[in-house]
Amino acid sequence: KWVVSITLSFALLSGAAIGANTGTKKEAKKDVLVSYSDNMIHNQKRGGRGLDTIELIAPKTAKNSCAVFNSSEIQYNVRRFADAKIVSKPSSSCDPRREKPCSVGVSWKHAPAGSLDYTVKISWTLKTC
Repeated sequence: KWVVSITLSFALLSGAAIGANTGTKKEAKKDVLVSYSDNMIHNQKRGGRGLDTIELIAPKTAKNSCAVFNSSEIQYNVRRFADAKIVSKPSSSCDPRREKPCSVGVSWKHAPAGSLDYTVKISWTLKTC
């Protein structure tokens, strides 16, 4: 009875999780694009700190549409005794094809035994040119 009870409970929980996941996919916006910066790697032996400036390049879009900056966030690939924070970003409607500078500033630091490898995820909103 115990095995059957656990198996049924697991099956019910799995079905609820699958139903929750399929609902969020339908809510995704079609007018938002996502791009990623190159990997930024910092692993100096004595530790370090600094500021990375990431120039934004708009992704290719369909004819008669343009991509403008919407938001950005850091995604870590390796983070050992390290941290990175976005300290500056362009206006929410910055179009890299027309405005300069259109960049994101990232302040970073890591301890002597630390290592840091991150990318910046950039969301773009489509608009008519």
